[in-house]
Amino acid sequence: MEQLPGQPGNQKTSCTYYQGVSSRRTGAPHDENYMGITAEGKHRFRVVKGLPIEEQERRFSALREAEKARAQARKEEEYQASIARLAQRKRESTAAVLRDQLQVGVDSLRRTLRSCQQGQDLLHDWCLPEGDLQRVLRQVEMLDRAVREVTPIRHSSHSVARLSLVQS
Repeated sequence: MEQLPGQPGNQKTSCTYYQGVSSRRTGAPHDENYMGITAEGKHRFRVVKGLPIEEQERRFSALREAEKARAQARKEEEYQASIARLAQRKRESTAAVLRDQLQVGVDSLRRTLRSCQQGQDLLHDWCLPEGDLQRVLRQVEMLDRAVREVTPIRHSSHSVARLSLVQS
């Protein structure tokens, strides 16, 4: 009780002791012989007890190792996130290239069929009857819409495109 702040002969708000003897705040090492008492209200006190140097070093070392582990985990998370972003961009790019390639084929097919419709000889001397030609053109339009909706999906270890063709 006589060591608490506010007692006769002690400071009002905090006291520092080294080897059980009152000392000023400055110069007292925080080893196993240190104790600091701070008043935190009328009937509450905070007591800080010093630790042996070896224990302090062990705790600081453990804190440094934990911080290194957290930093490494953060780096790994950032790396995994960047890999995921790169993979997503690659899938989007692959899908765009695939859509473009399919679109070129659809556009070429459409031009060829339309030239047949206009009576031009681009099909090497043959043409489709008008009913069949219209039916094929409708299917080409459906294929065109499907190509525009190509989305990449994961298949084994490769990204492939999935086309969903809607039957009319």
